[in-house]
Amino acid sequence: MRTLLSQFCDEFGRVAKPLIDPLTTATDALSAVSTQTPVREILPELHDSAHQLRSLAQKVEEQQAYVLIFGPLKSGKSTLMNAIAASYVSEVTTLPAYPCMVFVSYSEQRQYEITRYNGRIDVLHDQAALRMHVNRAHNELAEQIREVERTGADFDPGVHFPDAIRRIDVRVPAMQLKESGTVVVDTPGLYTRMKFGYGHMTKEFRNTATCAIFVVKTDNLFLEQVFDEFHQLLEIFSRIFLVVNLDTTKKDLRPDGSLVPSLESEDPLRLIEAFENLSMNTPLKEAAEDGRLRIYPADLMNAASNRLQASNGENIEMEAGLQSNFDSFLGDLTEYLNSTDYLVAFLGDSLRQADALVAQLGDLIAHPTVKELNQHFAELQQRVANAEAESAAVASLQGYDWAGAFAGLPTWLNESAASDDEDLYTKTSQALSGAITNWFAESSSLQTLVKDDLGLLMRSMQAEVISNVTGSLRRRIHQGSVGVDLPDSVDQAAASAGLDLKAVGRRSIDMLDGGAALESVQVPLLKAAIPVRKSFWDFVLFRNQPKMRARLFGGKGENRLDRHTKGKRLGEFARSYIQGEVEDYLYRYYPKATDRLAEWIAQSFTHYAVSDILTQLEQALASAQQKLNSAQAELDQVAQLRQNLVDLEVAIDSANHGFGELGNRYGDTQPEMLLVDLDSDASNEEVLVLEDPASE
Repeated sequence: MRTLLSQFCDEFGRVAKPLIDPLTTATDALSAVSTQTPVREILPELHDSAHQLRSLAQKVEEQQAYVLIFGPLKSGKSTLMNAIAASYVSEVTTLPAYPCMVFVSYSEQRQYEITRYNGRIDVLHDQAALRMHVNRAHNELAEQIREVERTGADFDPGVHFPDAIRRIDVRVPAMQLKESGTVVVDTPGLYTRMKFGYGHMTKEFRNTATCAIFVVKTDNLFLEQVFDEFHQLLEIFSRIFLVVNLDTTKKDLRPDGSLVPSLESEDPLRLIEAFENLSMNTPLKEAAEDGRLRIYPADLMNAASNRLQASNGENIEMEAGLQSNFDSFLGDLTEYLNSTDYLVAFLGDSLRQADALVAQLGDLIAHPTVKELNQHFAELQQRVANAEAESAAVASLQGYDWAGAFAGLPTWLNESAASDDEDLYTKTSQALSGAITNWFAESSSLQTLVKDDLGLLMRSMQAEVISNVTGSLRRRIHQGSVGVDLPDSVDQAAASAGLDLKAVGRRSIDMLDGGAALESVQVPLLKAAIPVRKSFWDFVLFRNQPKMRARLFGGKGENRLDRHTKGKRLGEFARSYIQGEVEDYLYRYYPKATDRLAEWIAQSFTHYAVSDILTQLEQALASAQQKLNSAQAELDQVAQLRQNLVDLEVAIDSANHGFGELGNRYGDTQPEMLLVDLDSDASNEEVLVLEDPASE
């Protein structure tokens, strides 16, 4: 039968459902962007709005009546659920006291659906798997709560731990739930370690026509703290049923030692009267007087047992007094959920909740961080442009002829060393001359003069050439670049690529090992025609100069000559000759040595520098490409997010208009009209004004 209420629910769905997809898409896109993106601040609230919208759409579409069950631990909540459903569903309430709501509804097959604050949903089909899943999640939640507590902040699961479980949907084959369209919502026991409270969990039930059941045992009925926060439930729910769970097996002790049935089994109404007259606080009393709070004493254990056995087809004898109390409660609950007052409240509250959700979404879309997203988008565009420029700069540098750039370095090094040539040449010449003078004044061989004295001086001269040349190169590097003149475009590209050419130059010159370039030098005196004076025997034996030199110096110049012998046999004439030979050799050797050493330094430096540059460019290219890929990926994400938010804003405007139209058309509906059959001829004229103008 098509009623005005079912027509409203259909039209409500046509307005609400087109908002769900863009909202989900925008939420997913926002979850994917970097945590540094400013607009991420609204993600928890966006998740919350998406969850509330889906729940609201499902509730209206299926015309579900939510019944929330509250109460202290071990008060009989699970037993009440079994009794209402007339099916054994209480195993779900034996889950650890995880601070989330458990929704129990009808399904042909058992199924467990876990919804998290970040919107992720896990579906399970096994009770053991559910228990293990929740146990693990509870430990993770406890650890996250402790971490946040250490910072002094108030724990908010949507912000601090979005992977926390928000709700568990349990679907069971309970025919009573199917026939009534009721969803029973179990809550963790009061006074458990909630941390983020019932207000947080019941947020989606505000401004709805949901009713609540508060279960309390007689032992706790007169404890003031049990009802300390009851006023919060009165603010949230339009109707509350207070069920006092009786233990009819309880006995009282008489003075004679005999046991008699207790007051709660013999006359539970007296117990209720005492509570109303002596313990009920002002908010509860006012709610009871207004009819929003009703109190029922009932033996829930017996009631659940009777209803489960009856649903299984068993014939049982019920104690009228015990069962009637529960039947009265269940009848009043059913009557309220089926009443036109409830249906009007259902319609009006659904529209109010929809309006509140749309307004909340509108505020989120207008959040300052959403506007900052445009600036962030521009910054990402600049990051991409910079990364592209860096990649292009690196690529251009890789294609540059670096070896060619260093081709002129030997010439420059020679020219830079030329300024030191005269001083170093004179210094070396004087040192060689001094070594010869010293040789004549001491006892040593000609070989010692050549290899040790003169050789070391020539080696020292080479080392000083290297020092002078590398010093000039260091000064040039210090002045800028890598030691050679490069085009401005190359210097600019190097700066864009993050390539520090000056650092390359310093590292390369530090790697030079000048000792490897030094060569051993022997001035050719061992075979030179050094004039030797004849001795007596030289005259007698007619020895010529070569024979006299060989006899005096030895075949390889190894004979040790004392100072007297050197003065007598060699004299000043030989000294002048040796001096001339050494000077002549220095004159010929020096320019060749400086050219060779400059070439060696240039080649070695070029090798190290070019290798360093190419290695760095390869690394720089990989880094630049990574930066580009990262920036481009984030830019694409933010671009998609911007579009998703635009689409969401359009959907919000459309939903706002749609819900406004629904409010105008259904806001003043008379209760008796909601269940009128729209397909009957008698009702068409009465409800014609409520038809959708768009359908004409």
